[in-house]
Amino acid sequence: MSRPLTALRRLAAFLRPYRLPIMLAPLLMIGEVTADMLQPRMIQTIVDQGISLRNMEVVIHTGLLMLGLAIAGALCWWCR
Repeated sequence: MSRPLTALRRLAAFLRPYRLPIMLAPLLMIGEVTADMLQPRMIQTIVDQGISLRNMEVVIHTGLLMLGLAIAGALCWWCR
């Protein structure tokens, strides 16, 4: 067996108890970044379809959606 592969197997033995956190961390990071990246698009929707057209229903709906997305992003950050 080659040396790097042996070292990797030894490392895997130490990381075995942490399998779930190792797998969840990148997924939670993706969730956090997605939540952050959607915020400007939602603000655009509020401005373009809500404020400029005087449609308060769009403003309230998108604002609440932004709030939920911010909470979900914060939870992803906290759980990471």
